[in-house]
Formats: sequence, C-alpha cells, structure tokens
Amino acid sequence: GPQLRVGAYGALGGAHALAGEWQEAIEAWSLVLRTMRETGTGLFLEAQRLGNLAEARLQVGDRSGARRDVERAVALARERQALTGLARVLVARAAVLRHEGELEAAAADLSEADELIAYTAARAFEPIAQLERAALAELRGDSGAGRQALAAARAIWVEMRATARVAAADVLLAR
Repeated sequence: GPQLRVGAYGALGGAHALAGEWQEAIEAWSLVLRTMRETGTGLFLEAQRLGNLAEARLQVGDRSGARRDVERAVALARERQALTGLARVLVARAAVLRHEGELEAAAADLSEADELIAYTAARAFEPIAQLERAALAELRGDSGAGRQALAAARAIWVEMRATARVAAADVLLAR
C-alpha cells in the first residue's frame, strides 16, 4: 500500500544520499513527496522530506530549487506545529542560507534549531546542526569554533555508536 511505498521511497532517498548519489536521492524524495500528496499518507513527514530534497538539490548546485523547497518545508513544519521536523528543516535552511552568503540568517536558524532540539529531545539532529555550525564558523574564518562544533558532533556520534561518522570526524579533526 501507500504506507510501504512512502517508507520505501524515503529510505531509498536516504540510501542514495549516504552514497553521495544526489540526483538519485532527488528522484526518490520527489517520488515520496508525490506519493504522500496523492495518497494523503505520511504527511507528518512531508516537511522533513522537503528538507531532505532541498539539501540534495544544494548538492547538485540547484540553489533556487533548494531555497524553494526548504522555505516550503519550514512553512509546513510551522503550520503543522511539527517541532521536531521544524528543528531538522531549520538546519537544512541554514545550509541553504550559508550557500547564499546569508550567514546571520543561517546562524539564527541554527539557534532556533538548537532550542527546538533541546525542547523536543531530538538529539539525533544535534550532530547535523553541529556540522552546519562548523561549516558556518569556517566560512566566517573561526576555525576554533568550527573544530569545537565538529568535536561536539563527534561526541554525540560516539554515544550513538555511529562508528563511520566518528571515523569521518576524526579525519576532519586531524587536519
């Protein structure tokens, strides 16, 4: 049924993103969003999937598509009062804003995301927010703050036993 398709397409998008196959991730997340809207299934995740789609579009250089999707994601999450999803899509929007040079707006989104992560106890999103904070700090020329944010993300991944993420952070921290 539609629930299985929504779950499968969402997982497929995530797998493609993990593999760095951004165009395929865009196709899968576009399909999951179309299925959600056509069937009314899984709409509670619509904002997060739009955020995923925006991040994938950013990876292929489609900044206007990324901005359109992430703004819709934030609006949907706010409208539906989906606070956990809002935390995640604010991090996605911070990445889009960073790429557009809107550093203060990106920092504001990360601050709001931090508040929501603390309020909702959605710690799974904390390392993603820290990675975005590290990228923002590097762009501002504050490598100390960037390393601190990366170390914070690494510490959470250690707690999660996300060994591949810990190893990747170790490589970045060794520079």
